[in-house]
Amino acid sequence: MRVFNTFINKLNNIKIKKKLIITYIIAVIVPVLIVGIILTYGMRKMALNSTIKETTANIERIQIRLEEIFRIAVNIASEISLDEDVHEILSTQYQSTWEVVKTYWNYDDIRKYLYFYPQIKSIRIYSKNITLLENWEFMKATSKTESLKWYQKAYDDEGKFIWDYAYDEIKDEYFLSLIKVIKNFDGKSLGVLIIELNKDYLQSVLYQEPFETFISTDGRIVAAKSGELAGKYDDMLGIKTDQKEWDAEILDIDYNLHPHKLILKTFCPENSISSFQIVSVIPVENIVKDANEILLLGAQIITISLVLALVLIIIFSNGISKRIRILSQEMHKVVLGDFNTYSTVEGKDEIGQLSADLNHMIRSIKKLIYEVYEANLQKKQLDIKQKEIEFKMLASQINPHFLYNALETIRMKAHSRGENEIARIVKMFGIIMRKNLEVTNKAVPLEDEINLVRSYLEIQKFRFNDRMTYQINIHINIENYTILPLLLQPVVENAFVHGLENKKGNGEIIIDVKELDNCLVITVLDNGLGMTQSRLISILGSMNNRNEMNTKHIGLANVHQRIKLYYGEQYGIRIESALNEGTKVEIILPQKSEGGGLYVKSIIS
Repeated sequence: MRVFNTFINKLNNIKIKKKLIITYIIAVIVPVLIVGIILTYGMRKMALNSTIKETTANIERIQIRLEEIFRIAVNIASEISLDEDVHEILSTQYQSTWEVVKTYWNYDDIRKYLYFYPQIKSIRIYSKNITLLENWEFMKATSKTESLKWYQKAYDDEGKFIWDYAYDEIKDEYFLSLIKVIKNFDGKSLGVLIIELNKDYLQSVLYQEPFETFISTDGRIVAAKSGELAGKYDDMLGIKTDQKEWDAEILDIDYNLHPHKLILKTFCPENSISSFQIVSVIPVENIVKDANEILLLGAQIITISLVLALVLIIIFSNGISKRIRILSQEMHKVVLGDFNTYSTVEGKDEIGQLSADLNHMIRSIKKLIYEVYEANLQKKQLDIKQKEIEFKMLASQINPHFLYNALETIRMKAHSRGENEIARIVKMFGIIMRKNLEVTNKAVPLEDEINLVRSYLEIQKFRFNDRMTYQINIHINIENYTILPLLLQPVVENAFVHGLENKKGNGEIIIDVKELDNCLVITVLDNGLGMTQSRLISILGSMNNRNEMNTKHIGLANVHQRIKLYYGEQYGIRIESALNEGTKVEIILPQKSEGGGLYVKSIIS
């Protein structure tokens, strides 16, 4: 809360013009910038996500087409490797060239495969049978052939379907090829089958892709949308595709010095131990280009709107500040006492209304000044007459020293004649008169106040003889206390006058002085007439209202208000009373005693 109040105070010290501009910046410009940033990021992300989703679907489609091509090659390889005619051709030891030619002429299945399946570029079988003649279908496995990587891999994984980017020594090119060892039904190796896929057909699968897309295996690109990438290793492009996951994976890469999104899908063809990667490289700049153009147009429109609004706010704030400044100068003249000024700010808005109210206030002040001047003049005349009356009254008053001396003379005369009780009462009356005439607003010892009350009670006891008794119980060391003068005596007098004076039978006043709940509590209890609850409520209400004191109980109200003004609002007088049972008055004062030990003193009379 303190921090908030400090902020508000600092805010109030800023000029209105600056407040309006700061408010405009905080309430308009900052939210617009935040929304713009969020929208920019959101639109870019939406464009990227949409493209990624579309590309992922394209990769799934490419995978389906590739699996179809691979399945055709696998089916052909399976049929050839299980064909008994092929087994016989490869295992027969021919005696003449004509016998070989005749055998080749009667076997035309390979030519049929090439005719019906454009996906296949060539089908060849390499054999170690030296009696065979070489054509485009059956080849002798020379030492050079046997040194080729794909040939060795075929024998290392006998009987399995192997995909490899194999070198064709005849065409001097590399082809994506399916390789398999052909065995007879006895398990004897007869040769190696290699089926080369058509490069153009593979590239046609990727041709319509919107971004650079390629197919790789063992880290080497076997087909790509851009044909020149075929045969290269993917790490030459700064891309690693040797991932083992089977689901599509999205990566952030730098390709050709620009940020790209790479979508990678790894799969393994049916009945094969080889894995393939389909990779699509998406340039981020191209994707978000359209979104950036739209955002740029929106940013231009928003900027123009914000600048125009700022110009209008500056114009309006200048007009407001100027009118407020003029009004402030005119009010300052009034503060300095110039009530002949007149506000010239026009308009029907709040500032114009303030100007009109200022003029009305100036007229009211001038009228009030005149009325106050007239009232002060009359008051001064009344004070002069009052001072004259007071002077005459003071002149006729008896000198207090004369009164003390006269009482002392009466006391001595009574004492000399043996009237000791009258002498004692006159002495106590003199003490009371001296206290009341010398009273000040300075604190006096509590013991003096107790003695004053005892003197008052002795006088009343003298008047009423045995009809009235009193008891003073002191439970503290009163030497440690000082209180305001005449706090206790008016309360005791009120108890006697309103409680006991008109009571039939014996009356008693009990005074207790003690410490309770960290307070000094002086209790005055009488067994007098008491009062009704409605009367008690009325008295309590008048005691707490300084402007409406009950004239019959003005002593209590005076004591109550003096205690609150001097000691604090938590102190004062508490009253309890019941009709025909008596009244208890508690005077609550702060505890200031620093003495220790129990102190009990009782005065009974």
